[in-house]
Amino acid sequence: MSFIDIFRKKKEVKKPEKNPHWDCDRVILNKNIEYQGIGGKTAYVEKEVTIDDILERVLNYNIAALNFAKRRPDLFRDFEDMNIPNDKLVKRKAKYKSMKYYYVKVYQSNDKSSVCLGYFIASDEYSEYIKSKDVKEKSI
Repeated sequence: MSFIDIFRKKKEVKKPEKNPHWDCDRVILNKNIEYQGIGGKTAYVEKEVTIDDILERVLNYNIAALNFAKRRPDLFRDFEDMNIPNDKLVKRKAKYKSMKYYYVKVYQSNDKSSVCLGYFIASDEYSEYIKSKDVKEKSI
């Protein structure tokens, strides 16, 4: 700690007074998800998507979709390999009828800022699905 740091006021991170996603369904993400430290956190479900929606976004270089494809090599082939045709990027396992996909928001914060970031997740990446009507507390 330097001499100047002693006199600086520590900036406090303020959480929003009311969560903008309070009326969304929620999922509790599995703790084994290491990507950006989102494991074990509450994710707010914005919408359910199909694997084809995610593939379309991968092909349009959507960062959330690209990160999902990189994070889940069991569902996607290497999308940077030009020898694989676009319609073969999704593996067969990803098309199982029991597998569902969601676009979610996860609240992330550090000492300087806080934000809700968007992620794609699969139904095998959460432990509990909570309907918004079942949530008693309407705050963060």
